[in-house]
Amino acid sequence: MLNRVFKFFVRNYLDYFFIFLIAFFVFFYLQSTATLPDPDSFYHAKIADLIKKQGIITSFPWAQFSTLKDNYIDHHFLYHLYLIPFTLFFKPLIAIKMATIFLDIILVLFFYFFLTHFKIKWRFLWVLILLTINPFLFRISLAKAPALSIIFLLLGFYALVNYRRWLLFFLSFFYIWAYGGWPLLWLLSFIYFAIDIIYDKFKKQSLFWQTIKLIISPIHPLKKKKKRKDLFLALFFGTVAGLIINPYFPKNIYFYYQQVYQIAVINLQKIIGVGGEWYPYGLSSLIKDTGILFPILIIALFIFIISFKKQSRVSIILFFVALFFFLYTLKSRRSVEYFVPFSLLFASFSVDGFLKSILVKTQINLGLWLSPSLKRLLNVFIIALLLIIIWFGATDLKIVRKDMERGISLIYYQGAGNWLSQNTPKGSIVLHSDWDDFPILFYFSDNNYYINGLDQTFMYNFDKNLFWQWINITTGKSPDNLIKVIKNDFRASYIFIESDHLAMDNLFKNNNFFKLIYQDNEAKIYQVK
Repeated sequence: MLNRVFKFFVRNYLDYFFIFLIAFFVFFYLQSTATLPDPDSFYHAKIADLIKKQGIITSFPWAQFSTLKDNYIDHHFLYHLYLIPFTLFFKPLIAIKMATIFLDIILVLFFYFFLTHFKIKWRFLWVLILLTINPFLFRISLAKAPALSIIFLLLGFYALVNYRRWLLFFLSFFYIWAYGGWPLLWLLSFIYFAIDIIYDKFKKQSLFWQTIKLIISPIHPLKKKKKRKDLFLALFFGTVAGLIINPYFPKNIYFYYQQVYQIAVINLQKIIGVGGEWYPYGLSSLIKDTGILFPILIIALFIFIISFKKQSRVSIILFFVALFFFLYTLKSRRSVEYFVPFSLLFASFSVDGFLKSILVKTQINLGLWLSPSLKRLLNVFIIALLLIIIWFGATDLKIVRKDMERGISLIYYQGAGNWLSQNTPKGSIVLHSDWDDFPILFYFSDNNYYINGLDQTFMYNFDKNLFWQWINITTGKSPDNLIKVIKNDFRASYIFIESDHLAMDNLFKNNNFFKLIYQDNEAKIYQVK
């Protein structure tokens, strides 16, 4: 019996097991630092811990001068639920690292499953290539939800091309509960529907397409119009249900207007400072940072063009999906986390469609497989490619690891945060020196309320005048009556200043209305008299 089970495992799941081990080594190595590269990770760890202790967070008084105060929604709700089991065994900041490791592994396994489902050749190599792309590894190693979002998109694409309407319904429902980037599934679906319709219309005009469609297409287009309609209805009603059957309805509607339209699409980066991930990714930097990816894409694109009529509809759809994410990455560097896996999927389908057509032609015309000499040459090529991938992978792993080490210490602001938690009245407002101070201070002291955090757009929309007053103070530009502004406009009792904000510190250190009550190498805290 055990022998049968072992043989079944080896025959069906051994490849998944090896990929699991490789991915575990990669992501454990990247996470084994005493830092977190993104301050938002402190926020996610804290929210998961608060949900575990007190249930769903429906109000957010911790950001007093932000639309989040009265219009908060947890747009990472399912992600935070996913983190909670890890907090049962580890402290929150270690828990979020462990959770990130396993979420990244799941993403890599889904990527491999997708290739396996469509019987893509050399799929193990494609997975190894995925694990060599520097910015992709860095982005999904951030202790936040990008890997979860990519998993939803991969499953969404699988549901679309295989006409799994119920799967698409539940994905569109739970994507909203999991991550604020859920409109990406609509974008993916729009590209799919548009190319699918054009593909069928073009195909009907060619006997060639009719002849080879069963060979190159994994989809058998029976009653296509009805199936497209069913898919669209599943997407639509899943989205509507996810928005309405929601602990944050109707507040979530306005929040998504800010998050999706104002922050992701329009973006106020020319007016206010936003997170570095929202700024453009220069083309030359993107090509340099992604290493082996662009040479592969150039080859795949050449193959795609010269063998266009032999490419499946999935290849064509993936080309446009990858193209969109490429263009959006040039606008917003954070989209590189989507561009890399979908561009590699396009490359794998493009190359695979070409190779399969060659094999079919060889069998038909010559009645034999590749000759032994060609097989040996192909094996040499694969081994050489594997060595190149391993070299790139080792190099990029070291680079990403160094980037991770340059992050924020797990105990950064711990001294100041603990002091605030233990020595200030509950709900007392702290005016802090930068918006990205908030997640770390919030993690160490939820006893206090703060000015602004998560994204500056939320404070800018709350009160533009207050926003610019706060910016002026944090940059050392004193208003006419600093003490009145601090007391009356911001109702702040404490001033938190990071050590490198010297201009801001100059406003307070020689001012008799403020008393220095805490200081370490990282920050100072003044009390308003």
